[in-house]
Amino acid sequence: MMSQELKPNFHLKYASAVGLLLYSSYIIYSALQWSIYSTAGPGPGLFPLVLGGALLILSVVWLFKFCAGDADMQQKLGKASYLRIGIVIVLYLFAIFCMETLGFALTSFIIVAVSMYVLGKHHFLLIGGIALTTSLLCVLIFQKALGVPLPSMNIAWLG
Repeated sequence: MMSQELKPNFHLKYASAVGLLLYSSYIIYSALQWSIYSTAGPGPGLFPLVLGGALLILSVVWLFKFCAGDADMQQKLGKASYLRIGIVIVLYLFAIFCMETLGFALTSFIIVAVSMYVLGKHHFLLIGGIALTTSLLCVLIFQKALGVPLPSMNIAWLG
């Protein structure tokens, strides 16, 4: 039987797992409203269907691990964990609000560099090299190889 002090944590984690399960089901349902494949190639519903399926599988695994009482699921988050979670949320908000102004390449460079610095202890040259390589490869793959237009920089003195 669970102690009284673990009950709020238990309900929160259980609700999170069930919420992710319902959200992934909605993503899959929405993706099936679009075409999955056409004569021109993959349709607009394929990518959300794959991601929704992956999220569904992971949320089911998380739910089973939590219900089985896995010891890793019972650990408490420290202040450093909350700080990292907050920084990742801020980076997502940064991407949302700055993508049109800074463009895809610079925004993705900043996000990868800050994420690597905050989430792991790496050398600055390694961080810069990986962030630059990731940003350039994404631009080359999407714009050149796939022909997908990406947001470009709207700052006159930098562009």
